[in-house]
Parts: sequence; C-alpha cells; structure tokens
Amino acid sequence: AAATRYEERYRWIMGNCSEAVFILDVENDALLDVNDHAAEILGYSREELLSVPISKIHPDEMPRFRAFVQKVNDEGTGQSRELTCRTKDGRSLDAIISATTFDWNDHPCVLALVRAAD
Repeated sequence: AAATRYEERYRWIMGNCSEAVFILDVENDALLDVNDHAAEILGYSREELLSVPISKIHPDEMPRFRAFVQKVNDEGTGQSRELTCRTKDGRSLDAIISATTFDWNDHPCVLALVRAAD
C-alpha cells in the first residue's frame, strides 16, 4: 500500500506540477526523470533532456550546485535563488530551485522544482 501511494504521488507530481520537475542523481551527473515543463523551459525535448548530464545544465556552477545538493541531502530540503540553468541554445536562465531528498529505486536522489526567476 505504501509503495502504491508513493507511485501515485510521484505520478501526480510529474503530471500536474506547474513548475519544472527534475529528478537528479548528482553523484552520477545524471537526470533520471523530468516533466514536460522542465524540457520546455530549457528548450529540449524530454528525451533529449534525459540524455544531457546535469553539468551541461549548470556548466559554470557545478561546485555551487553540488554544495546546494549536499545541503539538501543533509537537511532534507532546501531552496536556492542563486543558481542559473543553461538552456539548449546557450542562454543563462536565472532560476529559483526548491529541492528535497527523494529515493529512486532505493538510491538517494534529489527532486528539484525549478522556476524562472522574475
């Protein structure tokens, strides 16, 4: 029953969240899943984005991004207004990132909700 509720909540987040959703495995520099909005704001198709390493989206900020993710892992949640994302066409997108820890097939990952900063 708990696994079913977990899967239902995950599907709801991926299908209904108005923000861009990323499931990140920072240790392996990989995006494990994204919603359609995540691909849209970065200018990729969903399939393309899933093949892009995290370091391509945060190319100049990986040390700061890794520090943010470590804080999220240590505290369970976190928010940053100081990071940017790189779009497919090379533009820098100021982002507000809210994140929490997330288990993906028993592997600790981060679920990040991202929206463009105004």
